[in-house]
Amino acid sequence: MIISADTSLTIDQAMKAFRPWISAELLKTQFRWLVAESKRQQVKKAEILRRVLTAWVNNHPEERLTKPQLFNIMRAATGEFIEQWGGSAPKTR
Repeated sequence: MIISADTSLTIDQAMKAFRPWISAELLKTQFRWLVAESKRQQVKKAEILRRVLTAWVNNHPEERLTKPQLFNIMRAATGEFIEQWGGSAPKTR
């Protein structure tokens, strides 16, 4: 996937770019939370991260989601999401 560094990403583009790097780029505690939450809800990790990123974009409309910032944003978004929801992601079923 080739995306210019200054192009704003959609959530789908961001997820596609981030997915191969999930375990390497999230903090260890965040990745453990992601695995546990995925098992608890019986949904894929990518779906949990999509919810995380969607919440971050909704809470930070002034921020541009760009490829160079993606890894930092995903770490920040995951930490913010865990803090907001007390460690449990809301189910959407």
